[in-house]
Amino acid sequence: MRGFLLLFMMIAASSGPAAPSRTDVGDPALPCLASPPQTTGAYLETRLHIERDDVVLAGRLLVPNRPGPHPAVVILAGGGRDSQVNYTPRFIATRLARCGIAALIYDKRGTGLSGGVWEHTTFDDLIDDAVAALDHLRADPRIDAARTGLIGISQGGRLAPVVAARAGGVAFLAAASPPFVSPRETRLFALENLFARLSYAPYWRAPFLALWRDFLTRLENGAPLHPLDRRREELASYLPGSLLPPPSSRLVRSPLYNSLASDYSKELRMVKAPFLVLYGARDTVIPVETSLTHLRKALPPDAPLEVVIVPEVDHAFRYEDAARPRFRFEETIIAWTLSQAGLGEVCGESLAHAGGGECARPPAASSN
Repeated sequence: MRGFLLLFMMIAASSGPAAPSRTDVGDPALPCLASPPQTTGAYLETRLHIERDDVVLAGRLLVPNRPGPHPAVVILAGGGRDSQVNYTPRFIATRLARCGIAALIYDKRGTGLSGGVWEHTTFDDLIDDAVAALDHLRADPRIDAARTGLIGISQGGRLAPVVAARAGGVAFLAAASPPFVSPRETRLFALENLFARLSYAPYWRAPFLALWRDFLTRLENGAPLHPLDRRREELASYLPGSLLPPPSSRLVRSPLYNSLASDYSKELRMVKAPFLVLYGARDTVIPVETSLTHLRKALPPDAPLEVVIVPEVDHAFRYEDAARPRFRFEETIIAWTLSQAGLGEVCGESLAHAGGGECARPPAASSN
């Protein structure tokens, strides 16, 4: 029997000893997501516009088709600007709405139907946009403003606690694969893993990473990039150009490149809401343990942080064996969100649906 094995380890977010993160997590089974899905009429979807001083953001609100007011979340998308970046928020939003949680999703500024210029956007812009989206959500009479939260995916997970601190009154927040080290450190970690995975000769690793470090330093300091072009051309004789920083004449700015000096330690110290972070143990895009160390040091000592690390999966919760179905991380987040919103004993309901069993309770934190 595939029972509901959502096992959370309560983590004291401090610089002192902390209990190990829970890793023995199985795919949860939620009755509200039973197969085949009963989606017809389960929720109502409306278009909306979030007006900022400088841009108008285009979004959608999915509300359960049942009496309210409803608990609700704003979902923050991951990095990037292509159409695929909005797939995961929508995928999660439809499932939340089927399970009784309203969800607001929107195109980031400079993408999709939203206004703004992507190349000029910073993390601060994205944070303030998310605060505006949360304000819009709370003002809807169908929504219970006291039970509103945030869900962030990857880069959106990095920004979610900052949004919570600036907005105030957030009831809960969850993040999947969120980086909490500097954007520079995140990028270098991903590049090093990419270089190793492609099996290039080790003696090219040092000049490859050195060029990227210089590139990121110059971007952060606003220094000219053209002095790096000759070194790039030399390396391009041996490595694909796609692995190297762009030439100075073809640089396309992005929120990450515009926010390399960002530091949100002050905001993280203000986070008091229950906070779930979910990682894949084989993430090669962000350094999981280092991110957790930074997060625990930054959060208040009494912050209710819960950490789940899923064995054998990567940044997108996929297994190395491509034939194996990915870990359904969204169901873990939905189950936790339902519990935080007070929508029943999710663990008990799920086990009953699966034919019995015993609910697993979070073990007490220890110092080992």
